[in-house]
This record gives sequence, structure tokens and C-alpha cells, in this order.
Amino acid sequence: MISWLQFILQDSASPTIDILISFHDFILIVMVIVLRIIRYIIIFLIKNNFYNRTIKEAHKTELIWTIIPRVILILLAFRSLRLLYLIDQLDA
Repeated sequence: MISWLQFILQDSASPTIDILISFHDFILIVMVIVLRIIRYIIIFLIKNNFYNRTIKEAHKTELIWTIIPRVILILLAFRSLRLLYLIDQLDA
């Protein structure tokens, strides 16, 4: 039974809810990893006293920070759609 100030999800009553809970956990892990990377980059940029001229024309860097979020979003979308269709099949 869930009570106030409890920070975990309720116990599941079906296999579908187990899958939803694991998807929720996966999303949280991805969010924590992304936020830690962003925090590291921001702290590094704040503490960096040197100016790098080549950073404005760093095509590899731009390519990396464009492709990585796309890959993360595609992974999340595939898992989410798979779960959506699984729930739809179980309800029918």
C-alpha cells in the first residue's frame, strides 16, 4: 500500500504495469546520464580560462551533439511505441 512521502511506484498488479515501471526506470536512467553530462560540460566551460578559436568551426563537435540526442530520442521512441502497441494488444 502506498503512503504519503513514498517515492517509489506502487506494486504492480499485472505484467503490463511491470513493463511500464521498467520503462519509467529506463527513462529516469537516461535523464540522469544526460543531466550529468550537461552539468560536467557546463562546469568545465565555466572553469576553463582559455579561449579556443577552433571551437567555433568544430564540425565534428557539432555533428556529435546533433547525432547523440537523435539516437537517444529514437531509442526512447522505439521503446515507447513498442510498449504502446503491447498495451493496445492486451486490452483488445
